[in-house]
Amino acid sequence: MVASAALGAPSLAAAQDPAGGTPSSTTSTSTAPTTAAPEAPAPGATSSTTLPVVEDDFVPPGGTTIPPTRRQELVPPPIDLTSLNQLLTSRREEAVAGATEAADAANAAALATAADARAALDAVLAEIPAADSSVESARRSERSAAAELERARHRKAELAVESYTLALTGTNAQLTSALGMVDDMDNFEEFVRTSEYSGAAWRSLEAGVAGAQRAQDQAEAATAAAIETRNQLERRVGRAQAALDSAVAVAQETKADGDAQIAEAAAIGEDLALEGLGPTILGETLLSPEDLAEFSARRSGAPASVDLLELARLFVLEGTAEGVRGDIAWAQSILETGNFAYRGSMVNTSDHNYAGIGACDSCSSGFRYDTPQLGVRAQMQLLHTYADDNLTSADLAFPPAGRAPERSSVRGCCDTWMELSGVWATGPGYGVKILTIYNEMLAFAAERQRNALRLVAASPPAP
Repeated sequence: MVASAALGAPSLAAAQDPAGGTPSSTTSTSTAPTTAAPEAPAPGATSSTTLPVVEDDFVPPGGTTIPPTRRQELVPPPIDLTSLNQLLTSRREEAVAGATEAADAANAAALATAADARAALDAVLAEIPAADSSVESARRSERSAAAELERARHRKAELAVESYTLALTGTNAQLTSALGMVDDMDNFEEFVRTSEYSGAAWRSLEAGVAGAQRAQDQAEAATAAAIETRNQLERRVGRAQAALDSAVAVAQETKADGDAQIAEAAAIGEDLALEGLGPTILGETLLSPEDLAEFSARRSGAPASVDLLELARLFVLEGTAEGVRGDIAWAQSILETGNFAYRGSMVNTSDHNYAGIGACDSCSSGFRYDTPQLGVRAQMQLLHTYADDNLTSADLAFPPAGRAPERSSVRGCCDTWMELSGVWATGPGYGVKILTIYNEMLAFAAERQRNALRLVAASPPAP
């Protein structure tokens, strides 16, 4: 169904101009409060229609005419809760199963990393006793070498005393020579070394002292090396412990993230406001691209002029990126484009404009976007702008496909699809029509799901 003149008349500065320009001003029958002179025609303002609706005689679903004085009492059509709950239950079960599988895999990987870190730490700790033993052994060898050096020095001193004593008991010439040398204590060892009383024994003792000294030096070096090896192990233990602590922290964080994702999956659809003014613009997309495409393919009317499945995938993708309910935006586009047939519309398939952006009674045409994805993106970004009064270009998932949110005078005007009435399009029943189509989509998707389950149940078991 194509948007009527009543539903598609221009509204308050609501359009997004891809070039940033301002089309000619329009006349608006919007029930929304007016502001300054309009910047651009409103989305959804299609002057041509196959089903004209007179605003003063608006007939909502059910056929009861609502007088103008009671239009503010319009309420969203009742949602098919049976279909909605069936779809939500299935979606939640699938999402929980997927989130659980992903969480289990992530947890297993994190725990495996932690186990590897624990094993690495244990391996380093296992080397410490041997390193301690090596340090103790080196210290024993060092003590033994020190003792041997002390003994060699003591034997050398004994020989020196003995040689001196023998010199005292020798001839007067020997005694005089000995006393002369001993008076100069620096020459005492020289005396002993050259004394006929010491001979080869002295030289042997000197060699023994030198050897003991070398052994002592080697023992000290071995002890230092063993201690350094032990210190390196301590540092490795520290690094391994830090790696283990980090792995455990990651495992705990992974578990918490997985639990949160499972809880989030179990809560799918809880943000669907089914009271008051009905579903919000921002939220999760419930229906799949296949649901959307097949619903439009089976809907009566002119054949669609676009690849429905590819377009539906873009609605889900871009809607998810902006946090907009892409499936209800699809219902909006069905209304705006006559189920994507564009028959009698101010825009056509080559414009890639799926929400009547820039189309109005006083406009010659709507806005044009270079690709289908940019057209869908512009619609989702504009819906996000309508629903969030603090939105800026930096908050968008992608650079603006049209007018920047900061430049929109209707930013944050509408939390729900019902509130688009009189703003996105001037007709008071605009939101009702969108949600009526969405209600049909829910029932269709639920029946489609039941048929698929029946086919699975009737299929013969695999060999």
